[in-house]
Amino acid sequence: MDECKRRIGDVVTYAKGLHDSVLDTQVIFHVTEWKEFRMSNWKIIKQSMKPNPVMIDGRNAFETDILEGFEYWSIGR
Repeated sequence: MDECKRRIGDVVTYAKGLHDSVLDTQVIFHVTEWKEFRMSNWKIIKQSMKPNPVMIDGRNAFETDILEGFEYWSIGR
């Protein structure tokens, strides 16, 4: 994050972790293979989000059964 801040400054919002980054959001655009994101408790994450959350899975990392309650879009599957 420090390198990103050095290069682009404050044009984006920086979060301390996954749960902080989804607080009061509607959509997650998942484009990483980081274990922190793949192995998360999505029921708890959903509770932190706005109603009717959406997951756009750009890595095809998830099966729809673990994302119950999310509108799920997979890219390239």
